[in-house]
Amino acid sequence: MSGRAHPLPQVVSAYLLPLVLRSRHPAFLRTDPNGYVVEHGGALAHYGIHDLQPGQPASAQISLLTGFLPHHGEPLHLSAVHTESGACADLHVFVDGENTWVVLLDTTSEHDQKQAMQQKGNELSLRSERQGLMLDTYLGKSVAESLMAGRWQRGGERREVTVLFVDIRGFTPYSEDHSPEEVFRTLNQYLPVMIEPIEAHGGLIEHIAGDAVMGIFGIGESDKRTAAAKAVIAGLHVQRAVRALHARRAAQGLSCLGVGIGIASGPAAVGIVGTYDRRGFAAIGHHVNLASRLQGQARAFELVIDEPTHSLWQEARQRDAMNEDFSDVLIDERQVALKGFRDVLRTFVITVATSSLPAAFSGAERF
Repeated sequence: MSGRAHPLPQVVSAYLLPLVLRSRHPAFLRTDPNGYVVEHGGALAHYGIHDLQPGQPASAQISLLTGFLPHHGEPLHLSAVHTESGACADLHVFVDGENTWVVLLDTTSEHDQKQAMQQKGNELSLRSERQGLMLDTYLGKSVAESLMAGRWQRGGERREVTVLFVDIRGFTPYSEDHSPEEVFRTLNQYLPVMIEPIEAHGGLIEHIAGDAVMGIFGIGESDKRTAAAKAVIAGLHVQRAVRALHARRAAQGLSCLGVGIGIASGPAAVGIVGTYDRRGFAAIGHHVNLASRLQGQARAFELVIDEPTHSLWQEARQRDAMNEDFSDVLIDERQVALKGFRDVLRTFVITVATSSLPAAFSGAERF
């Protein structure tokens, strides 16, 4: 089969010509080799072109031709040129012997459709970006990216995770003794120093409930030892950040509140829960409950971790040269009896040694 183009049959040409004349509003002008108008016709008024004077430079009378005439080279084609009337046109300039022809064909409809498609694309892109930011804010970046990519569906799956609970000690009596404005001002100072270290070390904020925060490590980790180590390091950074906050609040004569942290590691069911309009990420299981109970056992400035978390953390420290300073970290064992747990549990209490803690937070009290 030949790839050579065949001329249109006369019946097709006869059909197309009136169609083009109606929809494309063709217009033309012919100039001499110097760019002076010789002849003009067609729907020039449709493009805002009026009262052309033969014998005068075309570019001086039609601003969109400035720089294009006189023309002596190969045919020139410019798409979607904006004319004085507001219409868009394809501009064709070509030479035929001594004459230079300028032809205008209306493309306003195609231009408007293209603009509408681009605008729709921009709106969809902006909407997707806003949805992504909302998901990042409420679910965390790793889960948000998985959701956007379709990797998380409704339902759940079982993962090896490390769960961290952190809670402000003494916040309930503090809130009863202070105005709502002061309570929320204080809460909004403490929450960032509780949340940011968790996220900075790869944790997912599962939820924030008043003065308590729950973080999950291991959603984006393939190694449970790394997840446990990151959780412990995040907990230590929370405690250090809280102490730095205390220094600022003490300088202003404000009350200082401690935080307690509980961490547990093991399998949990994780996934998306909720209705079609409102969904959230959740972790459910024994070790989630255990981390919450261990947090309840933690005194101010203590991390109480279960035995599996301690073992995984130590394995990670021996395996990798972790870029973390543990020289100020103190570790003690503590046997705890927890409601709902039949056996006494062996736990490890981690604190950051310091001689500058406020007297009220020497570690002897549990709020």
